[in-house]
Amino acid sequence: MGQDSQNGEVPERSDEESRTPTDKITPLPKKATIATIIVLLSEPIFTSLIMPFVGLFVAHLCDITPDKAGYKSGLIVGLFMLGQVLSCKLWGFLSDTYGRRPSLMASLASGAVLMLLFGLSNNFYLSCVIRFVQGFLNGSRIVAKAIVADITDSTNQAKGFAIVSVTWAVGFIFGSVFGGFLYDPVNNDKTKWMGLSKGGFLDQHPAFLPCFVITVYNALAITSAVILLPETNKDCVPFSMAHLYSRWFGKTATEVTVSSVGDANGEEEVLATPIPRAPPTLTYAKAMQLHPIRNIALFYMLVAASDIAYAEILGLWIVAKKPEGLEGFADDVAVLNLCFSVPALVSNIFFQNVVRKFNNDFLLWRLSTIVLCSSLVLTPFATLFPSVAYYWTLVCGLSLQVGMSWLYSLVYLISAKVSPRQWVASVYAVSQTFASLARCVVPFVVSPLFAWSIDGERTFPLNHCLVFFLAAVPPAVTGTLSLTLDFRPVVLPTADTKMETVDVVLSDDDQSRGYSVNAVSSSLEPDGGFRDAPVPNHEESLRLSMKRQMVEEKRVDLSE
Repeated sequence: MGQDSQNGEVPERSDEESRTPTDKITPLPKKATIATIIVLLSEPIFTSLIMPFVGLFVAHLCDITPDKAGYKSGLIVGLFMLGQVLSCKLWGFLSDTYGRRPSLMASLASGAVLMLLFGLSNNFYLSCVIRFVQGFLNGSRIVAKAIVADITDSTNQAKGFAIVSVTWAVGFIFGSVFGGFLYDPVNNDKTKWMGLSKGGFLDQHPAFLPCFVITVYNALAITSAVILLPETNKDCVPFSMAHLYSRWFGKTATEVTVSSVGDANGEEEVLATPIPRAPPTLTYAKAMQLHPIRNIALFYMLVAASDIAYAEILGLWIVAKKPEGLEGFADDVAVLNLCFSVPALVSNIFFQNVVRKFNNDFLLWRLSTIVLCSSLVLTPFATLFPSVAYYWTLVCGLSLQVGMSWLYSLVYLISAKVSPRQWVASVYAVSQTFASLARCVVPFVVSPLFAWSIDGERTFPLNHCLVFFLAAVPPAVTGTLSLTLDFRPVVLPTADTKMETVDVVLSDDDQSRGYSVNAVSSSLEPDGGFRDAPVPNHEESLRLSMKRQMVEEKRVDLSE
């Protein structure tokens, strides 16, 4: 073990420690964990801040009624996610190549400035542009998830990624709370105590106050990262524009650094420090060729599609007029989301224990999809009981948060299990690209679809129930696919690998958790990619597996 994790230092993993099975759970490094939690909360707050008031804000900018705002509100939400789609791979590459800290600082600083600009905007199309740029420069969560993978081992991995999941749920909820309570403080009942006058600055810029609060929070996140967070990527190289250009655009070097010169007597003179070798780059093409990485990215995308559909429609549905809506206000959405934080927090606190109890990640996945889908299907029936409609929505939302939180935790946990350590951030970037794509496209579809469903008297199920039912489809699909898809861990070839072949031998624990125990074999192509290779016969696999020792639960030492 490296430094004492209780003192806040990031533990260094040695091969000897990883090879030795132990029941003792390694404590998470306190300082790095605190800083990472603060950073992880940033993106979901950015994403969800506008959810409670997006309909009212669009109505304010475009001078239309909130019932008609659904036709345009999806644009503001979707463009933020589109920016992430285009930049996720870039942030993963920067984090894996040049380190976690510089990537994190750049993302957080740009987010703070752009959030302030969004609050000052008084034009619909300018607001859309700002949200797009904000999404493009928002890579903090990708980097933070890679940090969690860096500072955890096989004994505390579930706990670490439960933290990732709970920060998304809690951050998403608190972003909605800030947006609902602080939007339009001049006319908001919850902020009338401030004594603000009509016609003033905050009346002309109703979204400025919540945006300013989030800007301050991002400044806090930057400060905590500077003070508490060490660099956890031990394979990073110093940043240079020449190196960035050669890695990103695939150019070869034109200069060679001579590190030493020897003479006939064996004496050697050091001339320069050799440049450390950067980890191989994971491209989208390679990721799609590797079935486990492709499959977990698909699962992440489908879960995110359901999540953003519910978040987008909940606010529009509550403020819509009866009988299709609940005819509430933005602060009603905020109160609901504040209540939703309780099961999201509790379910993730006990996630590690639940994972051990089930001892099968995919069985827990299927149970979580059942809870989530049932809650989504039951929610719109609240309009049948007007006197208790609000509480019906609350109960369904509480159970929904349990299923959604566990699905996100499992996505992060399984991603870490199938990823080579050199590609952790890049795998998260690829997965988040797919998730961001879903979060980009879905608002463009569900917002106008919901506006259409409540525009006039439509019969069941084409009324307001339609979008809730559609939101339940993606998680149901993942539950079915979890029975058949491949989630075997991927191992990169190393310099010690003989005949350019990698064999993955899984432990009995992997088998019990639902992972395949068939041998995986891949060969390294000249460009660093993978191609299929014949799987050794049973006797040969058994002979090789007996000569290898486990490095982690799912990885092996490839040298003989």
